[in-house]
Amino acid sequence: MNPDELENKDFIAEYILYTSGTEVPTFFNRWACVVGLGAWAMQDVWVETGFGRIFPNLYAMLVGTPGSRKSTAIKDMRNLLREVGYSYFAGEKTSKEMFLSDLSKISRSNFDPSERVDEILFGSNAADSEVVTPCFIAADEFGDFFGNNVMEFIATLGVLWDARGLYKYRVKSGPSVEISNPNISILGGNTVETLCRTFPPEALGQGFFSRLLFIYGEANGRKIAFPELKSEEEREVLRQKLLKMKQCMSGEMKLSEPVSKALTTIYNKFKGLHDTRFSYYGTRRFTQLIKLTMIHALADYSHEIKLTHVIRANTLLTHTEHHMPRALGEFGRAKNSVIIHRLMQIIESRYKPIDFVELWKEVQGDMDKVSELGEAIKSLMMSGKIQAVEGGFLPVKAVQIEENSDLYDWNYLTDEERNIR
Repeated sequence: MNPDELENKDFIAEYILYTSGTEVPTFFNRWACVVGLGAWAMQDVWVETGFGRIFPNLYAMLVGTPGSRKSTAIKDMRNLLREVGYSYFAGEKTSKEMFLSDLSKISRSNFDPSERVDEILFGSNAADSEVVTPCFIAADEFGDFFGNNVMEFIATLGVLWDARGLYKYRVKSGPSVEISNPNISILGGNTVETLCRTFPPEALGQGFFSRLLFIYGEANGRKIAFPELKSEEEREVLRQKLLKMKQCMSGEMKLSEPVSKALTTIYNKFKGLHDTRFSYYGTRRFTQLIKLTMIHALADYSHEIKLTHVIRANTLLTHTEHHMPRALGEFGRAKNSVIIHRLMQIIESRYKPIDFVELWKEVQGDMDKVSELGEAIKSLMMSGKIQAVEGGFLPVKAVQIEENSDLYDWNYLTDEERNIR
């Protein structure tokens, strides 16, 4: 690839072109880039609303089958940010107390000398400080990130998503920690099976899950034994573009009247997701949209949010939401959610009906009795996931998302992304 091909494109398009021709699904690379840009922006830019400032940090989890190259997508973006000087990465495995302690150290190290003198002479001024405490959790095995007390940990992460000011926490065995303006970004990787093992079903009611975007992706079918090595010249183009982008990260990003009108229309038209497990997500959806709009403006090297950026953000978010139930599989629905998810994977992978006997051959090692398979199939049929046809069972196709609207631009996504089953 000629480095000149990377010119005159927004950064997300540049990044997708740079990472093309590999086994990594384009949708995973796109979201790794989007979340990475949100982390790169920290709190240098924001949108002011009646509810407070909105910053471009995001929580996202790439969910796919084993071998769908989630780890590669996460590591590629993490390495690129490290190369341009971003160093605020969380450990690969930690506890809530250690995580907060590490954040506190970052917070203290980011105070400049004049603030430190004021703190010593006149008391802590952290509550009014503009010092930001950034941290990027880039965990390709997100289930391994939590050392213990998963529920307590994710509750804290839910609070930190949009925290502003001084966050205080009293450690059970040690001094209290104080974190000035925490700015957390998350890019995790999981399979549906490890998702079920890591989080109990009651986690769906936590604030963390209402803030988390589940990015469903499928293997792109490419088998490349020896991927093309990118040149240092191509890599340097991306690094310089990221540094150029920093020049656009300077204070409030205002919304023009056309942009505000478009955002208001999108807000009013959103009716929620049909899956009840995302009932709380709808309360955060508009904030997610604004975050994505900011990121798409920055990717265009612009401090001004334009209508184009709103349309791109809305297109990406809507397409993602359409597949979010598939990312969760049967998580949170039943005690045998893992095996039910496996049944769905088997049925969806076939291009013709699969009969009961063949299904039993596929799952007999995971079930004690044939009657259990019958109950699982009945459950999937009652929930509208599969249908009985002559010769066996087929999946029920989801209702297609709205296409005829000037608030979407489906050509912004690649053919591969639009054709996710």
